[in-house]
Amino acid sequence: MGALSEPPLASTPQVRLYDSIDALLGAQTDVVVECAGYRAMMAFGELVLCQDPDLLVASVGALADRELEAGLHRAASASGGRLLIPVVPLAALTPSARRVRPA
Repeated sequence: MGALSEPPLASTPQVRLYDSIDALLGAQTDVVVECAGYRAMMAFGELVLCQDPDLLVASVGALADRELEAGLHRAASASGGRLLIPVVPLAALTPSARRVRPA
């Protein structure tokens, strides 16, 4: 799994972080996790999918832009990559979120 991070953060054995889109795409990762918002999806979503990794979209609100969503689906179909849309917020899956209890 690869992620584009600015500023650069520390990589782990399971997740490699990159500080440029060229480095990320050159790494040939299986899955790219988008967690940078609408502008990043507009700028890089189709480009990532055209390289054939699966793209997990954290900023699902960006998909309200029907033109963007259609372009992502076209890129995924053409390359064989998958557009992955979570059914729960990704933040809910983090350890810190699990510690929060409703009042």
